[in-house]
Amino acid sequence: GATAPLVVVNPGGTLVLGGGVTLRNNSNAGGNGGAVYNQGTFTMLPGAAVAGNTAASGGGIYTSGAFTMQGGSITGNTGMAGGAGVYYAGGSATLPGAVQLGATSADNGLYMAAGLYITLRSAGLASGARVNIEGIGNAAAGTRVASKPTGGLSDTEAGYFTYQPGGHTVISNGVDGYILDGAVDFTATLSVYRDGSLWAGSGKTFTLQGTNG
Repeated sequence: GATAPLVVVNPGGTLVLGGGVTLRNNSNAGGNGGAVYNQGTFTMLPGAAVAGNTAASGGGIYTSGAFTMQGGSITGNTGMAGGAGVYYAGGSATLPGAVQLGATSADNGLYMAAGLYITLRSAGLASGARVNIEGIGNAAAGTRVASKPTGGLSDTEAGYFTYQPGGHTVISNGVDGYILDGAVDFTATLSVYRDGSLWAGSGKTFTLQGTNG
């Protein structure tokens, strides 16, 4: 393999990866994007594949442009500094249909820079889809994973997402997309005074529950 991406999509450029086409086994260990470095518009169609590539970030794909994965698979790539499957650095990422971002829940995922999220079309993800999230910059409970303003939300669709770092699951926000659930880590002070009263510091709210007996 070369020491550059297999394909570079410059700003204003367009690449459509058709069914039956596989970008594979390239090494760009010193740079970003093993198979594709996208600053323009890049679309994967059903039957297309990106497999077995290596890069510093974005082992399969590094994208800061418009990326749409209408189908196909991204598997078996290596991102040494993050984004084994896709490093989503900017622009947009739209994932409709029966996408396979990772062959298993431990395989290739998508890393999103802070403040970014996936866009789902109204038809949503198709049965059997897999979207592994390798990580999100500044991730916390409530961080948006995907936007879906029309077409409805469901627990089934949320289940197509896997948050690989653990500590969170992906759930519906009940309105327009999917977010991270899970515990929120914080440091606060709960003081107990001699008269039995409590004081919660750091602007936090504590809920005490119990039963009489």
